[in-house]
Amino acid sequence: CNKRRIVVNCADVPECCDFHIPTTVRDGPVQISVSTSGFAPGLSRRIKKSLVASLDPSTGQAVTSCGKLREKRKIMGVERTRRIKFMSDAQKKWNMLQWARMKENEVEDVAGKVARGEDVAPPA
Repeated sequence: CNKRRIVVNCADVPECCDFHIPTTVRDGPVQISVSTSGFAPGLSRRIKKSLVASLDPSTGQAVTSCGKLREKRKIMGVERTRRIKFMSDAQKKWNMLQWARMKENEVEDVAGKVARGEDVAPPA
């Protein structure tokens, strides 16, 4: 196969593989993939389950809300450095549930405050 430039996936012989397919889970825009490079597929599944169990149940919705706010601020013309600083601070300070519960009108309100340089409190 190598001579003919054909990629090989032989999970039982990791050293012969050109690629490995990770075990993956999705929650909205959140995607978690784990691979052991073919050395321990069963352990890979256990690692994935452990990671998924450690996630807050609202993680997918929180990421969706965060992404909407990020896009809204771009549209409103907030300067890049200020956008990055605000998002970095908010992602550290606001908990997952605050992000997940953010409604469309709150996204608009927060984006407007950031654009005007006003202080922004986390959503209730």
